[in-house]
Amino acid sequence: MSPFRPKKALKDAQIDERRGRVKSASRRYAKLADYLMRRDKPEQALPLIERAIRLFPMAPRLYLEKSLCKAQLGEREQAGMAAEEFALAAVHHKKAREYLPLVEARLKPHPELRQKYYAQLIKVDRTDSTPFLGFARACSEVGEWDRAQKALLEALEAGGQRKLTLTMLRQTLERNNQMDGLFYLQRYEEGEISKKELLLMLTDPRHIPRSTPSETGEGSLSDMILAMERELGFEIADDRREIAPLLGEFRRRSADLLRGDARAKMDMAIAYHEMGLSDVALEELSDVKPLHAHYLDVQALKGEILYQKEDLLAALEVYKACLRVEDAGEALKQESLYKLANLYFRLGDIRNAWEMAEHLAEVAGDYRELKSLRERIGNQINSMKRSA
Repeated sequence: MSPFRPKKALKDAQIDERRGRVKSASRRYAKLADYLMRRDKPEQALPLIERAIRLFPMAPRLYLEKSLCKAQLGEREQAGMAAEEFALAAVHHKKAREYLPLVEARLKPHPELRQKYYAQLIKVDRTDSTPFLGFARACSEVGEWDRAQKALLEALEAGGQRKLTLTMLRQTLERNNQMDGLFYLQRYEEGEISKKELLLMLTDPRHIPRSTPSETGEGSLSDMILAMERELGFEIADDRREIAPLLGEFRRRSADLLRGDARAKMDMAIAYHEMGLSDVALEELSDVKPLHAHYLDVQALKGEILYQKEDLLAALEVYKACLRVEDAGEALKQESLYKLANLYFRLGDIRNAWEMAEHLAEVAGDYRELKSLRERIGNQINSMKRSA
C-alpha cells in the first residue's frame, strides 16, 4: 500500500471539487483532515472538515470528525454541538445503532461528547435501553453519578439488557453511596417488589410503597401505616417536629408487626432517617441480632446513618465490625474500607486512614473518590513530615 501523500490528496480534492464531484472531494478533504488530526494539527484540519461538510453535508461521520477536531482545539461547546449534529444525522440516515461501536471507539477519551450523542438518541426513541446505558456509562466516567442513576432507571423501564442494566445500576448505587437503594435493588432481584415499585423507590424515596408483606404479621406494613396514619391524624412524610408526640404511639403499634422482620425494620429505619429522625432509625435496627440472615445489611445501613449524622466514632466501630465478618460481601468490604479511610482521616488518625485507603486501592483502585482521598491523605502525611 502506497504511503499517504497530503499534497497530492489536497490537489486531488481540489480537482474533484472544481469538476463537481462533491462526494469524492468531500471524502478526500476528510481523509486529509484525519491525517492532520493524527499528527496533532487540528487547527489545519478544521477548515478541511468544514469544507467537506459544505460539499456533502449528508455524511454523518463528518460531524463526528468535526466534534473531535473541536475537542482537540479545546472548543468544548462547539465540540458538543458537533456531536449532537452527528447524532441527528445518524438518526436521519437510520444508522444510529450502526455507529455505536464507532462512537465508543472514537469518542472513548471524550465521555462528555458521548453524553451529547446519546442524549440526542434518547430524545428520538425512549423504548431502547441501549442509548440510556451509553449515556449512563459516560456520566459515570465524569463522576455524574446522579445522572447515571437516572439514565439506568430509564433503561430499566425501557426494558432489554436487564442483566447489564442491573449490574451497572448496582455499581452506580455503590458509588453514589446509596445503601438503601442497594437494599431495594436486592429485593427487586429476589422478586419481592415489582419493577414499578423499584423505580418509584429510587426515583423519589418519599414515594416508597410500603406494600411488602411482613414475615411475622398477618397484615402488611403498608396497611398498618395507612391505618395508623388515619387514626392518629398525621402522614408518615409530615414534619417530625409537628408529630413528635404521636411518634411513640406509632412505634408501639408497629412493634408487633415488625418483630423479627429485619427488612421491614430497614424500611422503617430508612423512612425515619430521611425525615431527620436518625436516632429513631437506629433504634429500629438495634434488636437485629448477629445470627439474623440480614444482619450485615442492617449493619451497613446502621453505619451509613451514623456516618451521615456525624457520629464518627460510632460509625467507625460499625464499619470495623463489618470488616471482621468473614462472609461479608465484596461490596460491603469495599464500602467499609472507604468509609473507614474517610473516618480515620476526619478524626486525625492519618496512619490508619492511609492503611485503609491502601487496602482498598489494592482491590478497587477506582472506587468512588478514592484517588482524591488518597491524595488528600498523602498531602497531609507530607505536611506532617515537613513539620517534623
